[in-house]
Amino acid sequence: DEDCTYENGSQMEVLDVISVMISCHYPTPKQPENFLIDRNCYIEKMGKYGIAQVYGLFLENTCRFILGNAKEYLMDADFPIDHSLELVLVTDFVTEYRTNRTGQRKLKADFNYRGVRYTNISVTDPDLYNNSCELESAILALSVANRPVESGKYYKFLAKCFPFKAEDEKLSYNDLDFSEKASARVFFEKYGNRLPGPLVLVKVSGNTPWYGDYCLVAERIDDYGNVQGTTYKNGIPHKSNVRYSENTVFELYQGDYLERILDYYR
Repeated sequence: DEDCTYENGSQMEVLDVISVMISCHYPTPKQPENFLIDRNCYIEKMGKYGIAQVYGLFLENTCRFILGNAKEYLMDADFPIDHSLELVLVTDFVTEYRTNRTGQRKLKADFNYRGVRYTNISVTDPDLYNNSCELESAILALSVANRPVESGKYYKFLAKCFPFKAEDEKLSYNDLDFSEKASARVFFEKYGNRLPGPLVLVKVSGNTPWYGDYCLVAERIDDYGNVQGTTYKNGIPHKSNVRYSENTVFELYQGDYLERILDYYR
């Protein structure tokens, strides 16, 4: 607890933005991003983030599977991995106590992520201990154990659960960072239904870069992970049912014809 206490005696809270003195980088084979802090110096609170802000910082690093695979554990053969912590947006989240093979009752979580059902994920978030939980969607902080528990298995665990509905936090187009470049899936997961109109993108990679007022209204991601939508030239529909890989890099559109495109969808 002393390590989580500010100089004024108040306790550190989840999502606090802090300034901390680092002694050294202290990686382990299973947790490569670990650092040692200088325990002789107080941690300083600089501010506080909302979970949506923190989640946005992680979107560029979103992986196909959580911590390398869709299982509840990793084996030695699955390492090395370049990180041991992920923040992910999941759906159909539930927890319940289950009896393991040694007769102990343990809290486990099941949820969907990118079309895959994850089951029996260990829960270490104390806020979930008292009752079973069901959430339509949530942002989860997940990590992986530094040591194997049994038979060489390094179990994943849920460190923190944040109930979250992206549509609850509406945005205007003025809130967007137009310098941002990412895959269409990243933009969908970050902005989703939070905008007053469609997600309008400009393709910035591939064999045929787009210039000027040539853009894509990204309408959905299909079952194969491709982004589908309609292209526009100078604000006028150009070609419908276009399809691009989810890995195609886009940037947010901010051309003069944006209002005409939005009017078309109203």
